[in-house]
Amino acid sequence: PLTGLLNRRGFLEAAKRQLNLAQRQNWGMTLFFLDLDGLKWINDEFGHLEGDDALRGVSDILMDNTRGKDCVARYGGEEFVVILPETSREGAMTVAQTIRQKIEAYAFKTEDPNYPPVHLSITAGLAVFPEDAHTAKDLIASADEALYKGKRNGKNQVVSAA
Repeated sequence: PLTGLLNRRGFLEAAKRQLNLAQRQNWGMTLFFLDLDGLKWINDEFGHLEGDDALRGVSDILMDNTRGKDCVARYGGEEFVVILPETSREGAMTVAQTIRQKIEAYAFKTEDPNYPPVHLSITAGLAVFPEDAHTAKDLIASADEALYKGKRNGKNQVVSAA
């Protein structure tokens, strides 16, 4: 209810459906995880209501920069996931980079009038069916591994599993 996006359970069901469709139609499909860098700092500095506002802002940016046939979900605390059916690695990298740049440019306002707007970043990891994985579970694991590679290498970037 906070973001208006699918939750983890809804996402897992959608991922299985999309993967089955991609297999039947012989389409590619890309999945990417993104993790909000610095949300813990916002929660600690301004409170969880401000953190919730940041999550809603990120959700809006995700929905504004994906297509109707794409699936956008909140996976957990500060993690989101996007499924891009019929999308190549290059196309997905473009979408993910656009989202990364828009979130980085967005000024999240706080309730504290003496504090300037906050800028956040994301780190994203993406994986492509069938090149990186053949099952929903493996596709999720490959994208998650790419995400954590980006986290270890400095954050604020998009990393592909390949």
